[in-house]
Amino acid sequence: MKLKNPIPGMQLLLPRTAMFILVALFLFACNKNNDTDPGTGNENLAAVAKAVTGNLTQGKVSTLSDPEGMLLLIGDLAIIAQQLPGKKLFELPEMFSAAVITSEHGVILKDLTSGNAYFLVNNDEESIRKFNSVASLFPSIVNTNKIFGTTIVRFNG
Repeated sequence: MKLKNPIPGMQLLLPRTAMFILVALFLFACNKNNDTDPGTGNENLAAVAKAVTGNLTQGKVSTLSDPEGMLLLIGDLAIIAQQLPGKKLFELPEMFSAAVITSEHGVILKDLTSGNAYFLVNNDEESIRKFNSVASLFPSIVNTNKIFGTTIVRFNG
């Protein structure tokens, strides 16, 4: 007696292929949502910029330091951070992808690759209060420096 398989191979292949495609799409969608803001946690940088009355810029950040302060270069923006007398500013790493919030109260730098944040806060009560109010939105603040002030220069090319 010869038994016949009631379900031919093609009938099993189609549901398995469909299931594989659905699982792959689900995993891709979950991964895509995580990749849109790598290392940032759940902070909203636009809301942070609004809270400190600032402007948000993104790009590569390069820095130069001297005994009087630090120069930050971001695209067509140059930011001069003047250090307080008798204080030394911490060194900032080069950031290949960063979000930078500039305001009259200081500068917030967020390395989008590592998720690390750096605060350069003006040394006055209002600036310190504003920056403290948004600090909890950054899970990885590497350093906070109080500065004398900033000068922001926008240039072309």
